[in-house]
Amino acid sequence: MKKIFILSSLIVFLFSCGSHGNRSTKDYVSAFLNGNNKVVLFGKADINAVLNKADYKNVPKFGNLVADQLKTIEKGLNIQTPIFFALELNSFKNDEKPNVYAFIDVKNIDSTITELTKMGQDIQKSGDLSYFQDGDVVVGLQDNLAILLVKPNEEKPKEVMEAAFEKVNGDISEGNVNLVLEKNADMVFGVRIESLMSSENPGIASLAKDKQEKIQTLVKDCYSETMISFNNGEVVIESKNYMSDELKAKMFMKSDPNASILNKLGSGSPKLGLAINLDVKKMQALMEEFSPGIIKSLGESLGGPAQLALMMGGDDALSNIFTGEIGFVLFGEPKKDMSVIPDLNFYIGFGSKGKPLAEMAKNMLSRGTMQINVSNDGLQGATNPAFMNAGHLNLPKGCEVFGKKGFTGFINFEGMDMTSFELEGQAKLLLLIKYVTFEGDNETGKIVIKAKEGKENIVKQSVQFILKELESNIAGMNM
Repeated sequence: MKKIFILSSLIVFLFSCGSHGNRSTKDYVSAFLNGNNKVVLFGKADINAVLNKADYKNVPKFGNLVADQLKTIEKGLNIQTPIFFALELNSFKNDEKPNVYAFIDVKNIDSTITELTKMGQDIQKSGDLSYFQDGDVVVGLQDNLAILLVKPNEEKPKEVMEAAFEKVNGDISEGNVNLVLEKNADMVFGVRIESLMSSENPGIASLAKDKQEKIQTLVKDCYSETMISFNNGEVVIESKNYMSDELKAKMFMKSDPNASILNKLGSGSPKLGLAINLDVKKMQALMEEFSPGIIKSLGESLGGPAQLALMMGGDDALSNIFTGEIGFVLFGEPKKDMSVIPDLNFYIGFGSKGKPLAEMAKNMLSRGTMQINVSNDGLQGATNPAFMNAGHLNLPKGCEVFGKKGFTGFINFEGMDMTSFELEGQAKLLLLIKYVTFEGDNETGKIVIKAKEGKENIVKQSVQFILKELESNIAGMNM
């Protein structure tokens, strides 16, 4: 708790001296990232936006207390400026912690040093650099920038800060890094795929040298971006992949504008669904390119009918057996006693040489009320024959893209008796949710978490819910 308090105090104070110098915080971070292959994660968080969306001033009982505290902080805290951060991974060892950096504007370095000294910090000087260390936290100040580093057992605070300031004052990055840093959302995260797939990664290091070099060429300057936005009645999480043309050409998710899998999943009103559509031939080609013989090894490890089927599948075994079209939906209509016995519909697409395997699966699965149909295209099944009847799925609102992209799905909480789940703690926030939808293809992805109440911001709803739970818990305590 002491470390957390000290770290929080430092961040608050350093922000209180915030300003805009010749180089913006974004540009400092952009320069820090330029050529720094140790960075695997970076981004920013807009604290001011989240605070306002929480409508903290109007929170009963707690609102005035929070407002008074924020008034004190806002006398110096520049919460209009997002917090920028970067995470360096020194090695892929499980027990080694990463270096976490925060980048903050400084208005007046002299007054900043004076106030930090009053707080009991022993400020050291090295040329234009001022720095100090407090436990696992190292802080450096130079020109109009403060850099805060969380690094366990750092023995050379001066050297590590000199190196950091040399980076931030270097050339600004071009291309994909800046595309990520410029995005506007409550939270923005960028993942450097090139760093994650380096030769130091044990999974990559186990490959032959030529395969390692091929992967590193494919992922050069490749990034994945995730943006989180807290809106009225929903949370929206959007992702985008910045890939090389060669890597993009190898991706194997397929789109289906007609969502043909909907005609293969029976009828009814499902509570949960998942649909996957893959180009199996491209997927197998990618697997074999970097791990030759993997399909044969897979068959040997599975043994029995699966091994026989893969052997009969020929050179393109997977694509000859499977079409890459997979889907299932789960039903859970409450009974009179509010109990729920889930029912399942599913479909697996089989290719030209997959029908014998489908027939084998039918013999294994045909038990009780389970109904299985095998066609020239695939295997269709339902635990309740009533849902196998001709008709169409009655999908919940928000599922308009279900089955149209490479990866789509939903969870519908509406009408569901959540008390049976015996939720505790933060998991109780699920009670606020109406439905969740997710979708993705080779380049983009999206998750929408829709609340039952749509007028108020989801952050405000969550804060109000947590406070009510807190009040209820306090009232129920045996004093």
